[in-house]
Amino acid sequence: MLSTALFSALLLAAASGDCQSHPERGEGWVVLQSPGPALEIWRFGQKLGQTPLKLTLPAGCAQIEARLPSGASQILRLEIEPQVEKTLAVKIDGPATATPVVVLSLRQQAQALYDRAVAGSPEAKEELLQVLERGLAASGTGSKAGCVRRPDGETGFLTLQTTPPSQVYLDGKLLGATPLSRVKLPAGCVEVEAIADDGTKKTMRLEVEANRVRIYSAKLP
Repeated sequence: MLSTALFSALLLAAASGDCQSHPERGEGWVVLQSPGPALEIWRFGQKLGQTPLKLTLPAGCAQIEARLPSGASQILRLEIEPQVEKTLAVKIDGPATATPVVVLSLRQQAQALYDRAVAGSPEAKEELLQVLERGLAASGTGSKAGCVRRPDGETGFLTLQTTPPSQVYLDGKLLGATPLSRVKLPAGCVEVEAIADDGTKKTMRLEVEANRVRIYSAKLP
């Protein structure tokens, strides 16, 4: 009989046929939180820790498993963006299960939203616009070699932490010194430059969501 760890590893391997990581693109971070009991987080049969837990993962698609002490579990498929930190709340209900909780890729999001928009959902049309803009930014299409700001004047908020601390500029204008907190910026893609005291520089393309706060952390260079 297969051990729980081995069974989980095989299950993840079988489910990850179209879930490929791209370490050559760098790493990103995901913070896993659970509103209920602490969850054990596993990957490839190895326990990574308990929630709340911050993971560093290669860019692309990554699959992990969240478990309750009772044995109930969920497989999480995550889309990891380079130098981007995401927060995900995970809740498991019911008996032991391996029901996937999927964080959709941009293409999957666009397809799902397109279907809803065709069915007449005005909210889906707005969300589809945002997803397409993120796709343009990721593919290198559009102004500033792929960094596209929304044309409708919407704004969002940026929180940014860098190591080491740095001065952050947008379009040559100083936004402030890190850590930046809730800086109001145009929605869409913004290209900022972080400059440390020793002269180390890093240019980053960050997504700003309309009426929301996006949190990023980055290492220089």
